[in-house]
Amino acid sequence: MKRYRVIFILILGICLLSINISCMNPFFIDATGLYEVTFSTNGGTPIDSYRTDEIKETPYTLFSDHTFFGWYLSSDFQGDAVAFPLKLTEDITLYARWRENFTVKFECNGGDEISSYKTGIIQESPDTSRTDYFLEGWYTTSDFSGEAISFPYQVTRPITLYAKWLRIYMLSFDSNEGTELSPLKVAVVSSVPYPSRNGYDFVAWYIDSNLQNIVKFPYTLNSDTVFYAKWNKCFNVVFDTNGGFSVGSRQAGIISSCPETNKSGFVFDGWYLSPDFSNGSKVDFPYIVEKDITLYAKWSTVKWDKDYDAMIDVGGGSFYFGDSSDSSSSSRPKITLSKFKIAKYELTYELWLEVYNWAVKNGYNMKEAKKGYAENDKFKNFVPAAGFSWNMACVWLNAYSEYKGLEPVYYRGSSIWKDDTNTNGTLNWNRDKNGYRLPTECEWEFAAGGGSSETHDNYTYSGSNTVNDVAWYSSNSGDEFHSVGTKKQNSLGIYDMSGNAVEWCYDYYADFGKNSELTDPVHDSISSTGQNRTVRGGAFYSYNVDYCKIFFRSYPYTGNTPYYSLGIRIAKNAD
Repeated sequence: MKRYRVIFILILGICLLSINISCMNPFFIDATGLYEVTFSTNGGTPIDSYRTDEIKETPYTLFSDHTFFGWYLSSDFQGDAVAFPLKLTEDITLYARWRENFTVKFECNGGDEISSYKTGIIQESPDTSRTDYFLEGWYTTSDFSGEAISFPYQVTRPITLYAKWLRIYMLSFDSNEGTELSPLKVAVVSSVPYPSRNGYDFVAWYIDSNLQNIVKFPYTLNSDTVFYAKWNKCFNVVFDTNGGFSVGSRQAGIISSCPETNKSGFVFDGWYLSPDFSNGSKVDFPYIVEKDITLYAKWSTVKWDKDYDAMIDVGGGSFYFGDSSDSSSSSRPKITLSKFKIAKYELTYELWLEVYNWAVKNGYNMKEAKKGYAENDKFKNFVPAAGFSWNMACVWLNAYSEYKGLEPVYYRGSSIWKDDTNTNGTLNWNRDKNGYRLPTECEWEFAAGGGSSETHDNYTYSGSNTVNDVAWYSSNSGDEFHSVGTKKQNSLGIYDMSGNAVEWCYDYYADFGKNSELTDPVHDSISSTGQNRTVRGGAFYSYNVDYCKIFFRSYPYTGNTPYYSLGIRIAKNAD
């Protein structure tokens, strides 16, 4: 018995000694591998701290009359919300972010009633219906002035939403010997499938049987309506590209859009019915074909009247990110940037084509950009190259770097990124290389604002408080791109940072945080908004001038999504 008592005392002594050593030794590692998690619920129901190695799901807390917007690792909610499950490597505190709820009332105007409720955000369009009517949208005014709101919609005050309805009518189709289409019950028709007819091309839908008044979409019905199909007999069409990329012959009754071709070192001047390009023989599209024809491509040598590849030096400095006139942004983040270079002009189609033709012969694989948007743009010189995805932009910039004898900056794994369809391997931006790149979002706004905190807050648009001075947008563009550098420049000598083409930035879309001070920030990992990259600057079609403001932010696109209005503003590190 004594022997067992001695053994027990020895074991107890060893345990006490181990505990004492662990408390004294600052390098002692918790053998359990668990870490302390503490919660700051900021008004929500409290959550007790605990120890774990992984938080498997979003911790639950509730705050009356508030909407939960996520857990953050900093008390000022800087960076992205935490995604769960979350592996722990150290003790952490999680901070709950809330937005106050406000009462939302609904005036359904004859539709099914919706009870009012409190919320901080309306995630999707409230569901209501009305017999023989189509819900056109929800508005914040009873007279439906302004634009319908988009969802998700952040509620910042008590509001009433008003439902706007359009009457539904019967839409029938007279295909005029073409395949039959079933009638529809609609209020607004955005498009209609084309019927088919052997030996004929479909021209358009008309609203009268005499085929005098073409349907312009979207078309709002005011009564039961019949659409009538117009056809054109097909003939043989041959294309003589005169040294350009070949275009295959076809049977056609109508050529809807200008067939595309290009030729290194030349500008395409259009298709002609005569090989001598005589006056009156130039073809406008859409073109009705009335007999067998040959179309001839006309080319002219590119003559640059401006230094379209010029770069502007932007000195380093600090500014406050965002809109100074917005009361909600009184605690804007302070951004400090190193000096850098940015293009004086948006990338033109001519410069894009010059590099593209070199690149495809030197190991690059990339999709083709477009010359402008409207048919007229194809015959203009030095309009923006457009139709880029973010991936296309990065690969072209790598090609441009090598074309100019510089070091490419974008890599997939350890290899230079040369194929815009290749998304294998980790994407790396090597910031020590001297090649061309996309601007970061903060660099873009700093340059658009004139390169200083003073000029940034002085102007709403890039170089002026009057949008027409500096921007091609919906009210003055004629729904077309315009040659770059034809509006007023900003104080740095940069053109078209408001309007004309929308411009890719490098960053994923994410907040920079309020009351923060950041140096050369960039969001280069997927944020809480998903895989969307930021675009800036507004476009020729922007009906809302807010889109052309230097601080307006947009994030509608993933890296592999091309869009007809998206272009490039080249940047690079300072020399």
